[in-house]
Amino acid sequence: RELGATAEELHRRSAERIGRAGLDLVIAVGDFARLMARTISEASGGRTATHSCASTAAARRRVRGLLKPGDTVLVKASRALGLEKLVEALRRTPVPARPRPAKAKRAAQRPQARPGGSRFRKDARTHR
Repeated sequence: RELGATAEELHRRSAERIGRAGLDLVIAVGDFARLMARTISEASGGRTATHSCASTAAARRRVRGLLKPGDTVLVKASRALGLEKLVEALRRTPVPARPRPAKAKRAAQRPQARPGGSRFRKDARTHR
């Protein structure tokens, strides 16, 4: 919509860069979500887990099950998708503690920078 005829190509280029960024997880939302998720997965060589959601509500349901305490979330999108609603919902929802795999026991013993919850970044502000 906002990007016009160049939207698909611009989303593909962004996804290629995101795929090379070394991220653990990307949840793409909206009209180009499948294209983004597929391109990110290919560009990362399968190292970045991807999910595509058609709506903000679907993304909210998906992300709640994926977050762990201490995770940092970056929300980047067009205002047309209304992802600020997702950010607000996540801020209000406590992140349940999940057991860590046996391999991560040593890492779990190290103090975390912000225990007790996830951090959410939106417009360079940090939620604590």
